[in-house]
Amino acid sequence: MGLLDYDYDDLAHQLQTGLERIAINFLRGHSARVRRDLVDFHGYEQVDLEVSHDGHTLKVHQAGPPRGPGMRLDEVAPAGFEETFECTFDGWPASDVPRETLVEWLADLPPGEAPPERSKPAPDGANPLAEQPAPSPRVEHEPSFNPFMSEQPRRGSSNPFADTDRERKRQEMLRRLRGDED
Repeated sequence: MGLLDYDYDDLAHQLQTGLERIAINFLRGHSARVRRDLVDFHGYEQVDLEVSHDGHTLKVHQAGPPRGPGMRLDEVAPAGFEETFECTFDGWPASDVPRETLVEWLADLPPGEAPPERSKPAPDGANPLAEQPAPSPRVEHEPSFNPFMSEQPRRGSSNPFADTDRERKRQEMLRRLRGDED
């Protein structure tokens, strides 16, 4: 076995007894759909993941102190905390599945992340609460009367804030630039 090869027999043993971080990372890197993978306030790991491949499904639920080399198992769990490990292979406890079967299946897992989840199924037509609201009807044409467009500014109305001398000079300059000579 090379440095970068996995020990599938050890991974199968961990599926039957409890996962170390390397096994969790292996499954994450081989199409596992991760539901939860976190370390809580007390330093305990909580892992929920699912892997489906070649017609088989593996589900893992583990909560407890981290396992693996360099990890101490002699720490006292906080009050009310219960260490759990559940692993099922096709609905059966992984501890009841022959290790050779798990080794072959693990070796056949394709590397890579899990594909995106499928979209939600169509709602059941028999369920009246699952119906989607109908889209509101849209007005195809504009109304014939627009009250805001009816009031056009009147020509010649005086604006007390307008600088009429400046505007007159600007209009004269524009007339000259266009070449309109009187």
